[in-house]
Amino acid sequence: MGGGDNDKNKSLVERYKHEAWHVLFDNFPALQMFQKFKDFYEVFGFNGESEFQKRRAREWVRTKKSRMKKQQAWRDLFGSMGLAEIVQIINDVWIDPDYEIVIGIQRIPKVRIVSKRIVSEK
Repeated sequence: MGGGDNDKNKSLVERYKHEAWHVLFDNFPALQMFQKFKDFYEVFGFNGESEFQKRRAREWVRTKKSRMKKQQAWRDLFGSMGLAEIVQIINDVWIDPDYEIVIGIQRIPKVRIVSKRIVSEK
């Protein structure tokens, strides 16, 4: 979204993964996609097995059909990958190369998105 039609902004992906991406992230620009990613990771990451995650999924994704479709899309894209692997794939394949998701290590891992664009002052 908003990226140019040049080689650095293109990647080849299987159709089902492309469709899964749009189920989760539509055509959101990088910053909006990142907000959605954080929500989806909280709900579907860590294999989506805890009672908290199941309850959160029910609250956050209103209809069961939509929730199941989004959960399947997450599995199609990321399977049982860990956070670092997921972030690497998103950076390498999916988002505008002018942005990068990074994991900040604190007491608990946190993720954020940063712009790789250099801002110059006049």
